[in-house]
Order: sequence, then structure tokens, then C-alpha cells
Amino acid sequence: MNILKFNHKHVSKKVEKLLESAINNWEQKNEGMRVEESELYVKEAYADGASVLKRFQPAPFGRAYRIRKRLSHITIVVDSRIQSQEMDEVSENIEIEE
Repeated sequence: MNILKFNHKHVSKKVEKLLESAINNWEQKNEGMRVEESELYVKEAYADGASVLKRFQPAPFGRAYRIRKRLSHITIVVDSRIQSQEMDEVSENIEIEE
């Protein structure tokens, strides 16, 4: 969380909100368990490709250049180091424009 909080890249704010959402979903799923005592950690974090928005930009001599705005899906899986029957992993997804 500290790395995301003090990073200057604009995507870090969105990923920080995504991580907070995953932690809150873990709390909802595992009622009665405290986050501080359960030793949560990020089990998986990856970005997959998503759809591409295609646009055209005017170019000289009546031509057109393609503009491709690429999107991605970010997935974060949160798990607990303390093994319990109640605790399961929780994943969150978000779509971010690159």
C-alpha cells in the first residue's frame, strides 16, 4: 500500500483503490476476522489485454492515421497467510486505459 501511495504514476491511484476494494471484499466475505490479525498479502496481480478503441486522425494529402487506444484488465488476488476453512481468496478486476 505504501508503494502505491507514494508512487507518482497516475495509474498507482487506481490500483491503490482496487487493492482497497479487494481488502474490503475480503472483510465482507470473512466476517469476524480482522485484517490486521489475518496477515493479508497480494497473492496474484496481473494485467490482461482488453478491447482496443480505434480512431482515425487526419494526415497530409488526404490520408488518415490510425489511433489505437488500448485498454487492459487488472486483476488482484488477496489471500491470508493464516489458513482457515472460512478464508478464501478474493479477486478484484478493473479496466484501465493505457
